[in-house]
Amino acid sequence: TMSRMDQMSRLRDNLTTSEAARELGVSRSTIRRAIHEGQIRGFRLRSAWRIPRAEVTRIRAGDPLEEPST
Repeated sequence: TMSRMDQMSRLRDNLTTSEAARELGVSRSTIRRAIHEGQIRGFRLRSAWRIPRAEVTRIRAGDPLEEPST
């Protein structure tokens, strides 16, 4: 089984939708939409979405996510 330290390290490698939104300068709903549209890789941890930090880095290096137009 995974040690407690390994578990904590893995959690730091993943962001909540709020953390990812803050780092990318977009809304939480934009992050959730991007996950559902396949623009961002994410996974469920219990009832909450998590986004790998590598995904945020990838998006920062490329085109920014667009907020939906109203």
